[in-house]
Amino acid sequence: MIVWLLLIGIVAYFIVRQSVSGITRASVWVLWLVMMSPALIWTTWTLVNGTSQPIPVWLALPPFVACPLLYVVLVQQGRSARPQQPLSDDLDAPVSVLSDPTSPAEALALAQALGSSKIPPRLLDRADEASLQDCFPWSVFYLSSVEHRPQAALCHGQLRAEPALAYRTVCDKIRQKFSDRFLVIFQEGQNGKPFFALVPNPQRTAIGRSLATEPPLWKQGLWSGGLLVLSLLSMTLMGAEMLRDPKLDLMRDWTFIQAGLPYAIGLLAVLGAHELGHYLAAKRHQVAVSLPMFIPIPALLGTLGAFTPLRSPMPHRRAMFDVGFWGAIGGLLVSLPLLVWGLAHSQVVMPMAGSGLLNWRSIDPSYSIALTLLSKAVLGSSLTAGKAIALSPIALAGYIGLWLGAFHLLPLGSLDGGRIMRSMLGAQGGAIAGHITRFAVVALALARSEFLSLALLVFFLPAVGQPALDDVTPLDDRRDGLGFLALGILVLAILPAPRLLWSWLG
Repeated sequence: MIVWLLLIGIVAYFIVRQSVSGITRASVWVLWLVMMSPALIWTTWTLVNGTSQPIPVWLALPPFVACPLLYVVLVQQGRSARPQQPLSDDLDAPVSVLSDPTSPAEALALAQALGSSKIPPRLLDRADEASLQDCFPWSVFYLSSVEHRPQAALCHGQLRAEPALAYRTVCDKIRQKFSDRFLVIFQEGQNGKPFFALVPNPQRTAIGRSLATEPPLWKQGLWSGGLLVLSLLSMTLMGAEMLRDPKLDLMRDWTFIQAGLPYAIGLLAVLGAHELGHYLAAKRHQVAVSLPMFIPIPALLGTLGAFTPLRSPMPHRRAMFDVGFWGAIGGLLVSLPLLVWGLAHSQVVMPMAGSGLLNWRSIDPSYSIALTLLSKAVLGSSLTAGKAIALSPIALAGYIGLWLGAFHLLPLGSLDGGRIMRSMLGAQGGAIAGHITRFAVVALALARSEFLSLALLVFFLPAVGQPALDDVTPLDDRRDGLGFLALGILVLAILPAPRLLWSWLG
């Protein structure tokens, strides 16, 4: 638990620093301590009282509610202390400048993430504004005002055509007028009205030439291949550690490979399929992306997972959905067959002391509806209520892959489920789903202490991720249906099996 707390603390620091850098004067360390307070409180309780005693509600919910509120207050106070950028005093410009605009927080955050924070306060001069008005046909998007920000120029008006048509038209005309000088972001404001944001194109040098957004393929291959080999070694070692005979000396008896290697190959297949889904979906939508990178660690599972670096923003909601959905589903399509095959070579045992979610020699299948159904279908009448399962190496890889897939499907932030939900519901709906997810995971941790680490982790993830460039055009019906399918898979994977299900299965 202490190792998990250290890892979460490191991740939380970088998340806080990235999210508040440039928008507030509040201390990053103070904000980090505020966000870490619930984790420190819950971990201290668990270390003192043990995992068998659940965290009481009076200790779980107040920090979970109060610390995010305090975090927001500190950020806003630091934001108000920052000097405001002067607005344009060019009253003769053909487009007026707002004096009290709506807050375009997401567009500015994306502009900052794209590397456009080091730019002059004024992106457009008088001639640029005159040209800009010609980029918005009145029959598509009637431009009424422009708001100047350090990171972007925000164009407000009235949408008069289908969002997809409006975005294509405006993008084409801005490209004709300004070449590749700007990226065009299309978002919904807090008032529900769409607006366009122009941010400097980070792929453009000072002399106007485009930069290559992807490193050479050979360099990507060296990094990816090297990390793959290291991950295979560390996962083989840790797989043997989790499944070995306690008397086996891993440093002298190389037979540990017999247990560790099947686990390592199986889990690498799951992670590889997950990242391959991301990679192929990103390539299909012409999103700049690098080869997947694996993260080896000689502890825990032998790996911290893998990631596929996306080097350009999502062009639209469809791309955001596909990258999230096919990554999560790709991993599950490999992990489920591995789990079924591995369960057939596993043994039904009597529960051991500490039997539960994380004891590989005595897994309680009732922790997951999906695991209960699969285990009962494979093991048959030998598995009854109150029995546990000693997982084989392949079953362990599939089991971990199932939980990794469920974690990624959580509708939160930049997780796959967060991308799916945001692309289905938009920014506001995605944010609401993210906050609901946080409380749901905390409630799950109160019922099952093994989910405490998950509750700590999701606490630090942002409720909603970065927007697509066209964040207004809705999805088609087919993708909406696939999104609900993904939510159904999440529910089956993460919710404990009720007693009624066991009695029905016999």
